[in-house]
Amino acid sequence: MSRGSTGTVIAVELRGIKPATLFGGDYNTYILWAASADDRIENLGEFELDGSQGSLHTSTSLGTFALLVTAEPHFLVERPSPFVVLLTTPSEGGVVRCRAQEGLYNFERAELRGLKHASGPVFTAVKQAHTAVRLAQRAGARELAPSELIEAERSLDLTFARLHEGGNRNDIEMLARNTVRLAVGARTLALERKFENARVQ
Repeated sequence: MSRGSTGTVIAVELRGIKPATLFGGDYNTYILWAASADDRIENLGEFELDGSQGSLHTSTSLGTFALLVTAEPHFLVERPSPFVVLLTTPSEGGVVRCRAQEGLYNFERAELRGLKHASGPVFTAVKQAHTAVRLAQRAGARELAPSELIEAERSLDLTFARLHEGGNRNDIEMLARNTVRLAVGARTLALERKFENARVQ
């Protein structure tokens, strides 16, 4: 890490790590977070694995912070899951706490001991898109944000179609990431409307 006038530049390299998809269920990728002493949390980006390694170069404007890496459903999550695979001590001392996303995601196993490492690039963009749409559906978007969910589902169908056609990997990844954005929007809107409905009642 190196601190500058506009924030702290961070370089993290993971070694000997297995794909998050091996947890099963909703987990697909690894996200780097910065957590501050005043309960702020920043999603600093996604690790793209090549075999058992992944690296990420990013930055944060937070002052005192700890870094953590968690397994997540997709790259656009706003709060870390409880599946922490790496945790550092806070910079400049202090105590850092962050609230995890509890009880939302399904998984098949809690540890990856005994499972094989990947060989070659790990491509999870389409799985992330599929999971993001499922999470929107589970949040009630079918009833509470129907047009937004339909748009996300159509984007997912297009992503799958391009994959099955053997399309360009960059194009498929762009479609998949757009699907995630649409699905997250549908889920967020559904949860907001669910909250408002509960307040009215």
